[in-house]
Amino acid sequence: MNPRIASCLFLCLSAALAIAVPAMAQDEYVDTPFGKVPKECYRQHPAGTTLSQITNGVRARHADGTTRDYVSSEKCLAFGRTFKPNRLKSAMAPPVSEHWFDLAGWQAPQQVGQFTATYTLPGLPASQGAQKLDYYIGLQDTDSLPAAILQPVLEYLNGVYSLSSWNCCPSGQVNQGNIVTGMQPGDTISASIMQTQQSPPTYAINGVWKGQTADLTVDVGSENFVLTFVGLETYYVAACDQFLIGQFVFSPLYMANVNNQELIPTWGVNPANGTSCNNQVTVNGPGITIELNGSSSQRR
Repeated sequence: MNPRIASCLFLCLSAALAIAVPAMAQDEYVDTPFGKVPKECYRQHPAGTTLSQITNGVRARHADGTTRDYVSSEKCLAFGRTFKPNRLKSAMAPPVSEHWFDLAGWQAPQQVGQFTATYTLPGLPASQGAQKLDYYIGLQDTDSLPAAILQPVLEYLNGVYSLSSWNCCPSGQVNQGNIVTGMQPGDTISASIMQTQQSPPTYAINGVWKGQTADLTVDVGSENFVLTFVGLETYYVAACDQFLIGQFVFSPLYMANVNNQELIPTWGVNPANGTSCNNQVTVNGPGITIELNGSSSQRR
């Protein structure tokens, strides 16, 4: 990928995913894969939930047939309009309060209808602190505001791996599906974002581990999902030994358009020369590896 195009892509992704949040007390926001979100704009849903947009809000249809409407407050509507550029740093080093740390991205020439990956989990950190580490594949549209984002996320927090599916940010709301826990280093997870029907356009976000599914289905409207990414979002990392140890592997990766024709991405990696703590993003054929606390010499 042309370096200028790669730089433009990552600035575009950063602008859409990095959410500017006004100064507020710690207990007034939630740390999410999309940035810090006002607590009143965050929703957590049970398994089998399907979301659709209503005027200034979201309707949740549950697996038991019940529905619930969530109307956005003025704060949430304003929050949905506060996406601002937040450029990735080329040599970021702890302490990191909140930021993308490693990322690969690609803008597809056609709308993406499916994006799948197998996650293989690395070792636990040598040091446990307040760190929160989110790993994911993701799709983002380019046409709407707030931007629409779909992600199956593997999270490390408080010494525990967990898995859930996320959607940002209809009417300024951030939605998380049911949570699956119990994963251990070396385990594999099947992650997918797939268009399940074209009218209305609907995507299913799934993470499956040992037969347990973390899911969320979203009627997305007219969004055009062409931005694709594989990444690590970090919170409260005080030192290098608070990262996971070894390689977080996303492989194999598979992508296709809405007509089930395979798409072959040309990934751009940012930062191109890796971050600090010997972290490095590597594209290996049909897979991507985020190496954490690697064996190579410390990068500056």
